[in-house]
Amino acid sequence: MKKKEEHRINDSLLIKFLTKEADENEIIGVNNWLIEDEANKRYLEQVKKIWRHSEALNNFDSIDIDSDFNAVLRTIEKNKKVIKLNNQKLFLRIAASIVILLSVGVLIKNVLFQDNLVSVITQNNEQKEILLSDGSVIQLNSNSKLEYPEKFRRKSREIKFEGEAFLEIQKNPDKPFIISINNSIVEVIGTSFNLNSRSNQVTVDMVTGKTSFYSEENRKEKITLLKGERGVYKENKLSKSTNENANFLAWKTGKLEFRNTKLKEVIPELEKYYGIRFIINDTSINDLVITTTIDNQTFKEVMDEFEIIFDIIYEVSNESVIIKK
Repeated sequence: MKKKEEHRINDSLLIKFLTKEADENEIIGVNNWLIEDEANKRYLEQVKKIWRHSEALNNFDSIDIDSDFNAVLRTIEKNKKVIKLNNQKLFLRIAASIVILLSVGVLIKNVLFQDNLVSVITQNNEQKEILLSDGSVIQLNSNSKLEYPEKFRRKSREIKFEGEAFLEIQKNPDKPFIISINNSIVEVIGTSFNLNSRSNQVTVDMVTGKTSFYSEENRKEKITLLKGERGVYKENKLSKSTNENANFLAWKTGKLEFRNTKLKEVIPELEKYYGIRFIINDTSINDLVITTTIDNQTFKEVMDEFEIIFDIIYEVSNESVIIKK
């Protein structure tokens, strides 16, 4: 076999040739070198075997330097008995080149392609609508926090969240949308739902589409949620049921509806919507029944109506309202 240097064939050029990064002249040079001697072809085939262990470069998220380097060494160890001494040195040089390229891949992954994270926090009585780079829309309720990348560069679209929000996720089967929230994971392809991590639990209320819901500790045990269903993660346990609460989106729509509902069931909804605590001085008030629709009304307007309907008296003190007969 003639010396590679005569045709300027070196390890870097062979790697470029294998990865289809060589220019036209370089390709011609390698092809001529291959024609000259069958041994050159065998040598290139051996290089290919080593190069297969560097395929992780095609997927930055799966790069593992230790694993790939060890794989290269194992391949060399397996073949060294049948490789001549001078070829062993060349193999080692190529292996070193591959490891260097893998290191460059990690550098690209961690530096050039790292996610620029955006953090959004809403204050008391504040709501915000966030448009993500994939076209998904997230409407944050008050006292919530969202962290997301400016652009979704990875195989999945991942965000972190706490508080309450309504999410309308654009469908993309190739890039699932993954939400980390209070030690649980919500995974969707394209759907809309309400997400709430308050009251020491995580609640998912489905509006459209399908969602997978599971804990970070046990990803194999998951529940699938469909339209009209509610999933709850509490005390490391998952549960699923039909969503019976017609007012779960009241914070977003401004509308509360009650049909033959006792005040003891109405009051928690009013507390959540208006952010005020009720104190009932007469327990008989709890059993009063009402049918009404509250549509973007002020707290005072609602309580003035209740005074007339139920013949009760209410007093506001700091952040509480006292109801009595």
